[in-house]
Order: sequence, then C-alpha cells, then structure tokens
Amino acid sequence: MTGARTRAAGIAVLVAVIGFATAGATFAGDGLRATLDGRPIPISRVGQLNCHDFDYPVIRCFSSPDALSADIESRLSSSATGAFLLLSGFVTAYEHDNYGGASISLSTDQPSLSSIGWNDRISSFKSFGATGRFREDSPAGGFTYVFGATAQVSSLGGTYNDKFSALYIP
Repeated sequence: MTGARTRAAGIAVLVAVIGFATAGATFAGDGLRATLDGRPIPISRVGQLNCHDFDYPVIRCFSSPDALSADIESRLSSSATGAFLLLSGFVTAYEHDNYGGASISLSTDQPSLSSIGWNDRISSFKSFGATGRFREDSPAGGFTYVFGATAQVSSLGGTYNDKFSALYIP
C-alpha cells in the first residue's frame, strides 16, 4: 500500500509540475506556442508584444522592441541561424504606421494571422530578403498584396490598412 501511495503521490507531483510549466501557454493543433522572455504565454498575447517566429513552432516574444532587435541581431550574426534567415528572409509587420506599436517578425507562412493575434492589425511592414504575399480574408477570398525582398511600407493607407489575414513567404 505504501508503494502505491508513493507512486500516486509521485504522479500527482509530475502532473502538477507539467501543469505549472505550461501554465498560461496556449497550444495550437500544430504545436504552436508562445513565450515572453522565456516563459510560456497565451498565443493571444502575441499580437500585443514584440515577437518573432524564428524558432517555429515557438513564437518568442520580448518585453521591449530593443530586446527583440537584440535577439534578431544576435541570430543574424550566428553562422547557422544567420545564414538561414538571410537566405529565406523574413518580414516584420507593425501594428501602426511608420513602424510603430507591437511588431512581429515572420519567417514562415502564416495562413491564419488570427491564430497569433495579428488578423486585420498590420499597418506597416518591412521585408528583409523575403518575397511573398499578404492575403485578405484568407484562405477563400479578398485581395492579394504582393511584396518584394526589400519592401519597406511605412503606411498601408486606407485600402490595405488592417486588412491582412494571412502571410505566405515562398
């Protein structure tokens, strides 16, 4: 009986530890999850922070734009990660005109920006070597906005502002 109780207590502790380790994290069907300064957060918070998806399916968020920039610069100077990012490119989208507000740097297709809190929220963006397209009302309808590898759009204006639902980077 004592052995059974010890095992049961051990399992209860293990379940509690796993629950604590993932508290606040939201996992999408594809294993997508987010962290803020290394700690799990709900995916819904990604749209309010400064984040990147360079470790997909983990979206890493930072408490300040400077911390995000420092992480990106560190990755670009790393031989393996930097080579990948430079070859494939990435897009940084911003919540407001003139590259203001929350931001997210994306290096992978995002067929549902709503799953990461960015549906209909992009007002400006910069492309760093990536070509691709934003879609409105993805996947079924709306317009397609195509951009090149060096695009720097400080304002999407009235036509495209806060309209994108998906991003595809070939």
